[in-house]
Amino acid sequence: MFRSKRSGLVRRLWRSRREPGGPQPPAAAAPSSPDGATDGGSPERRGREARSRLLLLEQELKAVTYSLLKRLKERSLDSLLEAVESRGGMPSGCVLVARTEVRLGGQAAPPHLLLGKLFRWPDLQHPAELKPLCECQSFGVADGPTVCCNPYHFSRLC
Repeated sequence: MFRSKRSGLVRRLWRSRREPGGPQPPAAAAPSSPDGATDGGSPERRGREARSRLLLLEQELKAVTYSLLKRLKERSLDSLLEAVESRGGMPSGCVLVARTEVRLGGQAAPPHLLLGKLFRWPDLQHPAELKPLCECQSFGVADGPTVCCNPYHFSRLC
């Protein structure tokens, strides 16, 4: 009946994520045998399977993101939401979380990679592509117990 402010902030953050490039056109199937037959069934079936895989990945991403965001205190959620909604236009504080890795798609990912991918760079693949900015508390600290996961406190290396 009544929802906490924290869950409202988490929902607002989830809704303000960046979507990867939009729908991708289905790839043309190459014939697998000389008579032109293809493996995998009809194009409609392959399309349904691809959509169901994407839906499962989206559900897993949502669950992992919610579990990470629910660990944050209300003040950190406010700061993160302000940074995401202003797209880094307004200075915002660090959002510190424990340096633990979350499992997404069978792979471990640090929290700053997950939030950077969600809110800023959908094609981000590896934490080595990120460099903390000098105003961030994570700047110059290699192995501290916490890491800032504010996506606007990082720059992306090309």
